[in-house]
Amino acid sequence: MKFEAFSYRTSSRFGSVVEIEVQDNSGQGNYPDESADKIISITGPRIGGGVYWTWIVVQIILMLCFIPAVIIPIVLGQYYYLFIIPALFLVHLAVGGLGAAAFWEMERLISFDKDREENTISFKKSKVKNVKVGKGWARGMIWLAIPLFIPLVNTSAIDFCVSFEAPGSADETGLVYAMHMRTREDAVVFAKTLV
Repeated sequence: MKFEAFSYRTSSRFGSVVEIEVQDNSGQGNYPDESADKIISITGPRIGGGVYWTWIVVQIILMLCFIPAVIIPIVLGQYYYLFIIPALFLVHLAVGGLGAAAFWEMERLISFDKDREENTISFKKSKVKNVKVGKGWARGMIWLAIPLFIPLVNTSAIDFCVSFEAPGSADETGLVYAMHMRTREDAVVFAKTLV
């Protein structure tokens, strides 16, 4: 069973369009043994952990800077320093937007000449937990980085986004995957497959 989805930029570090393949553990693909543990494979652009977490931390720092940017001018009575707030917001938008666009598209370009296996993560269905459809995809530290955008994304995620926690590579556990499926039907089928 195969799906195509758009991956939100969560801790799974996938982004853009991904391919999802569900196979039974025997490799036959048609699920002859329903008790067999299925293998979920996700292929698509995936950036490195250092780049991703640096990008998230910079966005969190910029968001936290809003607090002193509001308090300090009011306490000092120097209201003209409030111009820092829109400047901070624009810098936050630039860092977030450019990172979201550039990092994953650059990874797609780099992997264009390579074997696609490098950008494939596979895990057993039994390792998947906390499957949700719709809201609830913003788990972990990401809600600190983009709190203003989560409600906007949630409106489009309703009935389309399947989110869950699963391992990544050998040393990564509990990563959040959020897949915006093409249709509501795909979302329902994929979510049922994961449960």
